[in-house]
Amino acid sequence: MTKKIFKSILAVSIAVLLICFASISYVLYGYFEGIIEDELKGEAAMIANEVEEDDGFLADMGHTDNRITLVAPDGTVIFDSYEDAANMENHGEREEIAEAAEDGEAFSVRYSDTLSTKTIYYAKLLDDGNVLRIAQEQSMAALLLKGVLGPFIAIVIVVVIICFAISRVISRKIVEPVNAMDLSDTEAEEPYPELAPLMEKIRSQSRHIDAQLNEMQRQQREFITITENMSEGILLIDKNMEILAYNTAVIKLQGDTRVEKTNTAFELNSS
Repeated sequence: MTKKIFKSILAVSIAVLLICFASISYVLYGYFEGIIEDELKGEAAMIANEVEEDDGFLADMGHTDNRITLVAPDGTVIFDSYEDAANMENHGEREEIAEAAEDGEAFSVRYSDTLSTKTIYYAKLLDDGNVLRIAQEQSMAALLLKGVLGPFIAIVIVVVIICFAISRVISRKIVEPVNAMDLSDTEAEEPYPELAPLMEKIRSQSRHIDAQLNEMQRQQREFITITENMSEGILLIDKNMEILAYNTAVIKLQGDTRVEKTNTAFELNSS
């Protein structure tokens, strides 16, 4: 019983811990994704200012970690930091481009055929009608989350060990009052209210067994009384010819010879 309670408590503790871990990871992933969006928005604002002041800023900027794309009002790609703009298809129908052209800015997250990865996009409408778009792989959020997974997993392992120790103590504390119960004491209170129906059933069965034993003893005394007052000798022998029981009349019929009893199952002779 102790092992079963221990395993149940430990299993519930670990399950709750894993659910909390998954929930926190999900929340952190969304939080880091929000950080990426704010980063893209800030970077886009800075680049937009530079582009509006210097038309050649993008061409002279060189390689960047985030992908930068400049799209004309008709959807033609003017510049792209990762690909040759001349070989790229029209971007006018892209979700973030269309929304930015209408609302001034837009975010979107989708699978990019060009980058072959899931990407976060931020697009901003410039004063000249062009749309500046910055893209970052969404896996960056996973990388940020990975940075905290190490300490987090270490904490989980420590908590599991603590849960293991606490579960052992709690399971023993739960079982101790049950093991200390005296079933023969009908006035004793149950350590837990939930055990009351079970204890009442056990005590009822115990009373029933005691009543049956008392009845059997009464019937045995009556049988002994009857057989001891009979003049006929009664001798009970099993299949191995061993004497099980006899009455006084058997001894009288044998004269002075005493009959040896072996393996006596019940005694009819009261002497």
